[in-house]
Amino acid sequence: MKTRICAIGVLDSIELIKKISVEFSDTADFSFYTYDNVDDIMEYMKENSQNVDVAMFTGQYPYQYFKKNSLLDIPFFAISKTNETLIETFWKMKCEGIDINRVSIDRSPRKEIIEILDTLEIPVKNIKLIGDSSEVPLDKIYEFHKQLYNNGETEAIISSNYKLYRRFKEDGYKAYRILPSRFLIRESIKKAISIARTEKIKSSQVAVQIIRIRDVDTDTKTRYKQLKLANKFDDMLIDYTQENQGSFFKFGRNDYMIFTTRGYAGISDMEGKFGFLAENAEKMDISFSMGIGYGETVTKSESNSKTALMHALEEEKNSCYIVDDDSTMTGPIFGKNSYSLSYELVSSDERIVEMSKKTGVSEKYLSKLRAISRQRGSNIFDTEELSEYLNVTQRSASRIINKLEAGKMAETVGKKSDKTKGRPKKLYKIEFE
Repeated sequence: MKTRICAIGVLDSIELIKKISVEFSDTADFSFYTYDNVDDIMEYMKENSQNVDVAMFTGQYPYQYFKKNSLLDIPFFAISKTNETLIETFWKMKCEGIDINRVSIDRSPRKEIIEILDTLEIPVKNIKLIGDSSEVPLDKIYEFHKQLYNNGETEAIISSNYKLYRRFKEDGYKAYRILPSRFLIRESIKKAISIARTEKIKSSQVAVQIIRIRDVDTDTKTRYKQLKLANKFDDMLIDYTQENQGSFFKFGRNDYMIFTTRGYAGISDMEGKFGFLAENAEKMDISFSMGIGYGETVTKSESNSKTALMHALEEEKNSCYIVDDDSTMTGPIFGKNSYSLSYELVSSDERIVEMSKKTGVSEKYLSKLRAISRQRGSNIFDTEELSEYLNVTQRSASRIINKLEAGKMAETVGKKSDKTKGRPKKLYKIEFE
């Protein structure tokens, strides 16, 4: 079966990929999406995700946007513009008489540019760089380049953004666009095929689901009625298990375990499936929690599902958490469009580890807060919001803020009025980057 690759990008990059894609007609089927606004990407992928095995972005800007906002369980990556692509651009500029020490670049990520310039023995202090352009508004990037050029500080502009490049050319500026090489596109298509094949193997991973009934209203139901409701709930879970090609076990009065595969219990699938279970359980006046664990073995999957269940039990509503085999946790899932978060229980991110060491705040809390910050587009909180997001008391939230402030990882940036309490709330900015 051919790999279904969706290439997403701007016009010039997509046209280049189209030409090369014919070389892979025996192993891959391609779809192409040229976007004008990054918001359109989300709608397109929601409508077409069932026909895509892997998404391949031609640039960092749409890739980072999709990474930040997507809840779809589809593998995706960005074609990396390697050293060679920037070297080719510099060589072209040099041949045209441009002083390569007097240029401005908006290509992201910034760290990679510095490494490339260091390899070329070009002093970084001579090159004008703007921070990771995926995080900066296009108008701001335009003004950054424009001011430097108009002030005579630069002779040329290197942009990774198609719209900016076209705008600079139309406005008469000396501008260059970084495009992936043909070799790089071929390698990226091979990577996409490899990722899709790996995902198919991954989908056969064991998925263990543990379900626990939390509460039955004993004040209003007789024991007999409770049993009848429990039997209805059992029947619903049995039907759910059959639909998902799984095995169903009940242990104890209120606990259930379902064995299936990741292909039937993927993160994006569970939003709809759990929503259906939760909706019907509410009609029965039954509260329950679900934990799902993935892993290469049943033992690993079961261990992860128990961890996930512990977190689901902390939620007041019917909810589901998922723990992956790499200790990434996703949740809470309440149903469709519930905007769950994904974050590491034990972080491998150097910044999170560093923050935890300096402040004494757990990596789990820090990873969750960063995921929340990215989703809401702000890293400014008050203690009440912090308490709600972390599912802790306000006193605990205040302690966390105090630790972050003591470790120079948070600062007070203002106050906002609280009409219900009279006293304004302090606003804190947490420095994740």
